[in-house]
Amino acid sequence: MAALAVQYGLQTHFQKKYLSKDVNKLGLILACEVIKLIIAMAALFVESMNGKPVNLFSRETARSVVLCSAPALIYVVQNFCVQTAYVELNPITFNCLNQTKLITTATALYLIKGVRQNKKQMLALSLVSVGAMLLSVRGSENGANAENMSTTTGVAMSLTGTVLSGIAATVTQIFMQDMRLSPFLVTLAMCIVSIVTVGSSIVSQVSLL
Repeated sequence: MAALAVQYGLQTHFQKKYLSKDVNKLGLILACEVIKLIIAMAALFVESMNGKPVNLFSRETARSVVLCSAPALIYVVQNFCVQTAYVELNPITFNCLNQTKLITTATALYLIKGVRQNKKQMLALSLVSVGAMLLSVRGSENGANAENMSTTTGVAMSLTGTVLSGIAATVTQIFMQDMRLSPFLVTLAMCIVSIVTVGSSIVSQVSLL
């Protein structure tokens, strides 16, 4: 948890510092998916070494790729929204708004799987929701100038990304828990679909130039 907290804190800082608004977001998403693919393959290899062999060319893998197509495509759009929000918002605002994905995930779990939250979880989600609304209002005030318009765009993209993240996370959880698919295999399958989708989009853009 400590490592995750550090990652959340530093990621937006580095994104803001080293990514310009003109960066090719599809290219950035593609690079991230390739790295995730390599990590997932390495994890599957370690699993195989520990007595849980996985055949990447089996029917199970092909089935996983097909099943994971929907959440993978949702994550592609979500990643585009997130990358846009990164460069439009300051790190603190982005991190706070990004936590609303806890709310969207909880809502999606209830609507899709009927999973209810306890009172403590509801209180925590309410606090996150209030904080996000305050930041949204603050970002949208005096929206006449270019900077505030940019902030409004960032808020909209961030909130859209959290909604998509909640839906995709719930569907992915169904695959991993209810259908008992390997988390690494699910990640691998989603990376493959994402790479093909984003790669095709980049090729289409280049061909139109």
